[in-house]
Amino acid sequence: MPVTQLIPLDERIAVLQGFNPWWLGRPVSAPVFRRLAFDACRVYFDNPTLRRAVLLSGPRRVGKTTVLYQLAEALLGEGLEPRSILYLSLDHPVLKLLGLRDILALYHAHIQGEGRPTVLLLDEVQYARAWETEVKLLVDHGPNYRIVATGSASVVHRDRLAESGVGRWVTVQVPTLSFYEFVRIRGEPLPSLDPGLRPQDLFALPAADLLQVAAQLRPLLPLFQRYLLVGGFPETARQEDIGLCQRLLREDVVERVLKRDMTALFGVRNVNELERLFIYLCLHTGGILAHQTVAKTLEAYLVTKQDADFGVSRITGIDTEFLKVPAHVLCYLLGQAERLLWQ
Repeated sequence: MPVTQLIPLDERIAVLQGFNPWWLGRPVSAPVFRRLAFDACRVYFDNPTLRRAVLLSGPRRVGKTTVLYQLAEALLGEGLEPRSILYLSLDHPVLKLLGLRDILALYHAHIQGEGRPTVLLLDEVQYARAWETEVKLLVDHGPNYRIVATGSASVVHRDRLAESGVGRWVTVQVPTLSFYEFVRIRGEPLPSLDPGLRPQDLFALPAADLLQVAAQLRPLLPLFQRYLLVGGFPETARQEDIGLCQRLLREDVVERVLKRDMTALFGVRNVNELERLFIYLCLHTGGILAHQTVAKTLEAYLVTKQDADFGVSRITGIDTEFLKVPAHVLCYLLGQAERLLWQ
């Protein structure tokens, strides 16, 4: 029996309406603060000659979903027809069963007629079946669609994207918060520096001017120390309790990456050993990683490099089992180490 017959029609439509309250005239509840990635996304989205989908890629909890809602809010404010904007969180159980093609057929049959301009906001796109092929077909044969999608950097595999999406995607990286964004999201006052001053210009400044810049930036030092602890994510940037921030990072970010994303994508069979390696890196952050020492201490995974890929290898006597891990995933895990265990 087809999946569409297992789930009643009214329930399928209700799921779509729940994700798109603007169809019923309700406002979009998007945060006022906009990350720099929002402006980069608009540059590509507003380019009428660019026949590509926009992919927002980055770690968990950095605000990719928020960018989609802010884009919907901005487009509605510019007068776009509400029913022409379709937001989908593709990790929803019902949407996982339906698949992207069935969802669009349902949308065009009951919400927005086929052939009319449509903005597709696809959140967690990697959960859709054969999403690379489906989006490729939409870009190639659906000129009425404008597509913006999000995907976790540890899940959207670059090799798979390169194979099926050459010329169909433009990627906007959404990293953790910069210090500038951290100050802005907290609503702290910014120093009145020359807007044309670039970091590289500091090396050529006369000593007197450099001292003046340092004096203007000195009040930000306590904030910078806090940023090093908790400032990477919008949710923790606003929290005052550092202990709570570190707990949120452990539970919502790192544990999900270690125990969910990396096991699903890279085939890690012994998550406990990989977690022990991560804890070891936390305790020795800033130091030199000695492979032999780690092997004797953990008898677990070692960070290695083979060809053009970073990865971790299982040491079992003289045999090694290489587990491919993209460099950005490894750097992301290492980047969280000091924040998590720094007391």
